[in-house]
Amino acid sequence: MRTIKQIFYEVAGAMFAILAFAWFNLAFRAWTRDVAHWLIGASIAVALIFSVFAFSSFRRAHQL
Repeated sequence: MRTIKQIFYEVAGAMFAILAFAWFNLAFRAWTRDVAHWLIGASIAVALIFSVFAFSSFRRAHQL
């Protein structure tokens, strides 16, 4: 059961990391195309939230 939990947290962390990277990419593309500043800020905020989730998932997997 411990191994299954660890794999679950690692997979969840990897998914959150991929989503964070995608949102950072969208924010960068919006910044280069002169989009509204609040949209760029919203994209960065969502990317930071996903980054925190990814970090906490990897940390929890490591603690098991």
